[in-house]
Parts: sequence; structure tokens; C-alpha cells
Amino acid sequence: MNLKKQILILSIFIIFIFACGTFSAFDFQNNENLDVTADYSNETDVFGCCSILWQLEDNNAMMSYRRDSNVTADVYIEKVNWHGIPAIKQYKTEGGYFNHVIITNDGWVIGLGGIDDGKDSEICENITASMITKDYSISENALAKIQDIKKPYGRGHVVIKAPNGNYGFANVDKLKTGTLQPGQYISIPNNYSLSRSGELPLDTPDKVGAMTNLSQADKYGLDRREIVTYDIHLNESTNVTDIYIANEDGSLVGANYTNYIDNVIFNNTKILGSDIPIGPNYMSVGTIEFTNELTSADKLTILIAIIAIVIFVAALFFAVLKFVRFMRRNIRRKF
Repeated sequence: MNLKKQILILSIFIIFIFACGTFSAFDFQNNENLDVTADYSNETDVFGCCSILWQLEDNNAMMSYRRDSNVTADVYIEKVNWHGIPAIKQYKTEGGYFNHVIITNDGWVIGLGGIDDGKDSEICENITASMITKDYSISENALAKIQDIKKPYGRGHVVIKAPNGNYGFANVDKLKTGTLQPGQYISIPNNYSLSRSGELPLDTPDKVGAMTNLSQADKYGLDRREIVTYDIHLNESTNVTDIYIANEDGSLVGANYTNYIDNVIFNNTKILGSDIPIGPNYMSVGTIEFTNELTSADKLTILIAIIAIVIFVAALFFAVLKFVRFMRRNIRRKF
């Protein structure tokens, strides 16, 4: 075999390996031309929820969370101190505590779904708190711990996204990390085989409507309830998150869940389920704003730096003073 043939074969092999790597880096189902008829093949295994994350420009993002359950429960959306981090929290307590959504003041987004209400749900939530990092890295070991908790229940999910688009998720049978570029989204239900990914135009005029539609078109889940959408606007000093809600009536999956709707309590104000419009229509819940205050660790670091500067300036002052006295003595000796 001559040198030219060897080079040609090597080039084809390299291109093949690169193509495989590119495909596996973003290997979800695409949302185009989906048959949006829900999968009812095993009705005992399709209760759950769906988290959708859409990366926008300048570290902005949107998140939609749809709750699926045959149990009615008041859903709380609050501004809280979450593990020492200012955050928005969506959760319910009836039938057992379950945390749905966390959005931190600096733009981390977390969604959780499943049927592990109670202690296991709290453990999963606490693990996600440990995943908030300065360098925006996502811990696969932490995701694996959550996956192990979800496995005995047969379904569930957790998805976490850093402000820059780095993400990770875990289902019962799948764990993955990656990066969303501006315009890309992922849709993670409790069953990985029905997860989706794709792109939406960044100039979409009605972004809330687009997210609501994506959630309604998700094939997984019975007893669909409300879709809560978070529109997250970040800058160096603030996080302004606008919150919207729609009634997921099941019309895109051939069902009628109009009456499967919860009351929502937003900062102690109750929104009755009967007042929530049916998707794709939606209503505003309210806005939560954070001024990015320094954490205790940041404050300690700044304090240490200030003390170090004061000590340095004091040492420099005494060194200069000592030098001046030394020079004066030398001058006096000369005269």
C-alpha cells in the first residue's frame, strides 16, 4: 500500500471518529416532526414531571416545569435562603414534600421530578446544592448519587444547568453532562427515551409561549397539571426572573386534563387553579429580583484581603519611617 492510500484511509478514519463524537455530544431526540400522542402503553409508569431548559444569550435562560400527578396539591413559589444561597424555590408539601425547581440568584437552574416524595426527595435536593460551583462544573459523581436514589422508584429525573450553559442530568437509566449553546434546549421527563433536544430562534417573539408549547408537546406523562415558566435575566449585579403559568389541559396529547390543576401560592398570595388560563395561553405570576449580595465566604475573603492590605501599608510605613531616621542619622554624622 503506497503512502497516498495510507493517508487517505487515515483521513477517513479520523473523520469517522470525529463524526461519532459530534453525534454523541448531543444525542437526544429532536423535537421536529414528533408524534405528540402520549405513550399510554403502561399507565402505571407514566406519572411524572418534565423540566425544560433553554439557554439564551449573555447567560440568560428560560426554564419550564410541568407537574404531573393524580394528587392535587398547593404549589409554592417563594424567594428563600437555600443552603445559604438566595434562590427561588418551587415545591409542594401535600402527599409528602417534593421540591420541583431551584433558581439561584447567580443563575443556576435545577429541576427535579419523580415519585420519591419525602426524605429521598430532600436528599436529592441537598445533593444538588453541593453541585453549585464557582467554575460552573457539573459533578457526575453527584448525579450518580441522585440516580441511585431514583432507581428503586423506576422513574424520575434531575437536571441542573450553570449560567454559562453547562448542564447535567440523571434519569433512572441515563446520566449525561454537556453544554447548551445559546438557542439550544433540552427537555428532560422522567423517562429518558422520551427526552428531547433542539434549537429555538433567539429572536422568538413569544418565548414564554414557545416554552409552554414545548412542555405541552412532551410525550411523557399522564395527569398533567400546570406549566410554570421562569424567564431569567442576569447581569453583573442583579437577577430578575419573571414567572408565568399555564394550565396543561392535555390537548396536544389527545387527553383532557383541564380540571387537573393546582392552586399556586406565590409569596403568600394564592392564585386559584380555576383562574389559570389553558395553554398555550398563560398568565403572569409575578417577578422575583435579586441584588447579587456577597456570600459569607466572599465577605470573609474580602475582609482578609483588606486586613492584609492594612498590614502591608503599616509595614511599608514603618519601613519608610525607619529608612528616613537612618538617613537623618547619617546626614547628622557627616555634618
